[in-house]
Amino acid sequence: MSDMNEEKKSKISFMEEFKIFLLILTAVFGFLYVPEEKLMFFAFFSSILLIIATIYIKDRGLNFTKHILNILISLYNIISLFFMVQYFISKDVETKVYEKLLMPFFNNASFNIPLIIWIFVLTLFLQILQYQLNKPKGETYGR
Repeated sequence: MSDMNEEKKSKISFMEEFKIFLLILTAVFGFLYVPEEKLMFFAFFSSILLIIATIYIKDRGLNFTKHILNILISLYNIISLFFMVQYFISKDVETKVYEKLLMPFFNNASFNIPLIIWIFVLTLFLQILQYQLNKPKGETYGR
């Protein structure tokens, strides 16, 4: 009886991981399919989705999806940071590298700078949010 119960919990856990994983992939890679005029709206929508996904992952204890989200957040945070440093300091950007990495935000030989700054701010906020959600409580800290 308990084996069946464990199997049912495992299926439910897998489905929760799968659903939130698809939601994250939609929020991150959906930029490839959104027209230029609707890019800001989709950026706002995907920001809300990623914040909700981060909180949901913590509440449900979804480890696999948490690690995938951390990898994506870190990757885009580093890419956008390097881009901004290179853009604002030297005004000369190696377009071939960033053209591939930031493809949805590059068109007609120019980058959409406000959206790249938004990526950096959002990923930084999501990292801080994950740290705050996973921070141990003061009472049990160090025991």
